[in-house]
Amino acid sequence: MSQDLTNDADRPEGPDLPGVSDVVLRRVRNGLLVAVGLLFSFLVLWWLQTVYTDWLWYGELGYRAVFTKILVMKIWLFVGGTAVTAAALIVNFYFTFRFSRGPSTLPVTDDTLRLLRAFLVLAVVITVLTAAPIFGSAASGRWEVFLLFLNKVSFGVSDPEFGRDLSFFIVTLRMLNFIQSWVMGILITSVVMSLFLYAGIYGLRGLNFFLAPRMLKHIGILGGLLMLSIGAGHVLAIYELVLSPGGLVAGAGYADIHARIPVLWLMTVIAALGAGAFFVSHYFGGLRLMIGSFSLWIIMVLLANLAYPALFQRFQVDPNQFERERVYIERNIEATRAAYQLDLVEEIALPAIGDLDASVVAENQAVLENIRLWDVEPLQDAYNQLQFMELYYNFLNMDSDRYIVDGRLRQVLLAARELDPDNLPPDANNWVNRRLQYTHGYGVAMSPATGFTPEEGRPEFFIQDIPIRGEIPITKPELYYGESPAPFAIVNSSAPEIGPSGSAVHYDGLGGVSLGSTFRRLAYAWQFADINIL
Repeated sequence: MSQDLTNDADRPEGPDLPGVSDVVLRRVRNGLLVAVGLLFSFLVLWWLQTVYTDWLWYGELGYRAVFTKILVMKIWLFVGGTAVTAAALIVNFYFTFRFSRGPSTLPVTDDTLRLLRAFLVLAVVITVLTAAPIFGSAASGRWEVFLLFLNKVSFGVSDPEFGRDLSFFIVTLRMLNFIQSWVMGILITSVVMSLFLYAGIYGLRGLNFFLAPRMLKHIGILGGLLMLSIGAGHVLAIYELVLSPGGLVAGAGYADIHARIPVLWLMTVIAALGAGAFFVSHYFGGLRLMIGSFSLWIIMVLLANLAYPALFQRFQVDPNQFERERVYIERNIEATRAAYQLDLVEEIALPAIGDLDASVVAENQAVLENIRLWDVEPLQDAYNQLQFMELYYNFLNMDSDRYIVDGRLRQVLLAARELDPDNLPPDANNWVNRRLQYTHGYGVAMSPATGFTPEEGRPEFFIQDIPIRGEIPITKPELYYGESPAPFAIVNSSAPEIGPSGSAVHYDGLGGVSLGSTFRRLAYAWQFADINIL
């Protein structure tokens, strides 16, 4: 990339501004290179430690293959997105420098011009080094969308409006929307940075850049590509109406089909014509043609895309909404039945029993015993009042299940007695206690869905208390995995773990990631920002 911003023969006489020596320029350049290198090294190391610690954890859970597949897709998307963005920006900036080079008319020294030119080049480098990874990260963050697309299968059901398989709307459309917005973001970045660069270079030359023919040609090409991407967005928005949540029912409604779709096709045509106007603006009309075509698109967005559908809804649909929306309501009902497979339900007539008597009730006692009376919220409050046993235990969530109790199938409600380190006494709230000693919850409480004590109205318990008493034996009551807010616990250290009533226990399970090596401890110390792990 070369640009001639100076020309001694054409420079008018005038006072010279202080120059900058080559030594200073080299020092600035070397300092910036070192700073960029250190920042890049830190970011790479941070990413590697995150990947390494997650790789260990998912391996412990038995999902390393899943993690690896996601990681590979993220890397490919990041590398590809970064490379495409960098290439697009570099090509764009190359033409920016090429179209703007020429002699300078400013009364400044060569050293000063060289410094200012170096700042412009530095701005370009910083833009590429910043924007490319950002767009690469945006692509990497959509790994799920691309994996779904690569593994897409047909749903076997077509949309009644467009006749496309439902996989297009659920999978393909999401990917196309991302690509369209991603490309448009790159184009906007290119346009904005090119304008700044043109302003800087022409400013160094002492010229007005705004009407420079080569600059207008370059911006016209970028603007045309941007208008094409906007037009593609309008086309995708047409298919997005199938997923519209704003009507009487979910999906495209009467106003969407009869107002918004025609308007979006019109906006697509206007965007395409605007793109053509930008492309030929160098030969016809120049800046006025670009401004006029873009202004027309803005006006149509305000009038046709926003105002017309709203007016159509108000005066054509709302006065007779249910009649207008009848077809689309029927589509919604049909799609809902198909989605939940209700259309496959076989109807069987069940004759109703006439009069109920004591014998019928006695014969169906098993059914009556499993009709739930307890609501989970008051029952959870009762658990936390009656069964927490220690201040640092808490019942965080209730679950429903069925167990065989005394030979009968019973519906039960149960909750795990989880560790809540935030409830530790102030004198015990230190790192050793929170990470090495108070490491686990203990046992569960379980009660029948219908049972309660007749005097107090408290829940009956199948499993309760510490030590654990109940109808169902529990051989391993320690809870190391659960919904506790504690981020991590370190077990089998030199400090004994604390169990119920202050008893000393040691973890004897096989789960967790080993911290046997200094390298692993260093990685997790960085991961959790906790130097005590070392």
